[in-house]
Amino acid sequence: MRIVSYDKRYRGVGRRSGQTHGVLPSPDGRRCPGGVGPRCGRTPVGNDDRLDARCVDELYRQHAAELLRFLRSILRNEQAAQDALQTTFVRLAECGAAVRPTAVRSWLFQVAYREAMRLYRRAAQARRLPLVAADTEATDGPLEEAARRERIERIRALIADLPAPQRLVVEQRIYENKTFAEIAREQGVPLGTVLTRMRLALSRLRDALQELGEL
Repeated sequence: MRIVSYDKRYRGVGRRSGQTHGVLPSPDGRRCPGGVGPRCGRTPVGNDDRLDARCVDELYRQHAAELLRFLRSILRNEQAAQDALQTTFVRLAECGAAVRPTAVRSWLFQVAYREAMRLYRRAAQARRLPLVAADTEATDGPLEEAARRERIERIRALIADLPAPQRLVVEQRIYENKTFAEIAREQGVPLGTVLTRMRLALSRLRDALQELGEL
């Protein structure tokens, strides 16, 4: 996968007439920008910065096509571009209510760019790993292989224990490799609802794995 540098045309999006944006989230999405948020409403959970489903749907409708073209131009790989787009809108659902309305487009492009860079680095690392992996497989004994299989089965069991709506989204996204937009269309629910279910599912899985000492 060949990388294309961040085009200067995109660096100023959302900054016209002196507009600025808040602090971008870190690659894991845990830092959110400050601001009043897009005027679509928040989920009523204290000071939570999550967006409601209506807002995510509207912002996806407005910006997804342009973002996907941008990601394709960077990554030159359709699957990687689609993955980066999905992650960008998951980040938006998680903390987009903290983004100033005038900065939403700029925020989306910069989050998408960071995700593209993360995918590029991961792909580059994967290209360097085959020889190391072969050496590891050669030295792995039956105990290591059994432990690996047990961990996979534990994760599958945790997915199976998720609430049905969350489990279905996870299965369609991971096992069937469908985009969130495709899942939303198939299930007949708003995109924001699908993203919320995925976020909740990942949070449950993360907490469960931590309790098991897997993280």
